[in-house]
Amino acid sequence: MINLDKMNPMSRDFAAKLFAIYPEWQLFSSARRLPRHRTEYLLVEIPSPDAADLAYPLVIHTDRHEVRINFDYFSYHREWPSDPGETSIWRCPLKFLAAIMHEDIAAASGWKGDHLSIAWIVQRGETWESTLHNSTLDRVRLRSWNGALNDDWQGFRDPAKT
Repeated sequence: MINLDKMNPMSRDFAAKLFAIYPEWQLFSSARRLPRHRTEYLLVEIPSPDAADLAYPLVIHTDRHEVRINFDYFSYHREWPSDPGETSIWRCPLKFLAAIMHEDIAAASGWKGDHLSIAWIVQRGETWESTLHNSTLDRVRLRSWNGALNDDWQGFRDPAKT
């Protein structure tokens, strides 16, 4: 169990709320100190289920007044605290994490050859094509927490560009 007392107040507050919802994630948490900072920040690295086929673990960390969440190749940044009544995943990190866990969203990444070109979020029921326009990507990969929304596309070219 990490010592929250050494963290800055924002990190302590976020950690308390996060671990109230996901107490098992305390096993994957640590406190880190950045150079030039007097207090520690929260770092949580949750291993993904095998079916997710994610490139990286789910990483959550705090930095000054911001919560950052890395989900596959997508990076989410949001100030904390958020409005207690907020329901949008784009304005509340805890809602964003719930959407990941419930597979309401998937991380999409677009590639040109072996180079990552763009990463974005696709909501359940959307197609990645409807969220990305005028693209010249060679490959798109879609990944969700338990793999239910996973998919891959190769050789994609936007007809408008050819």
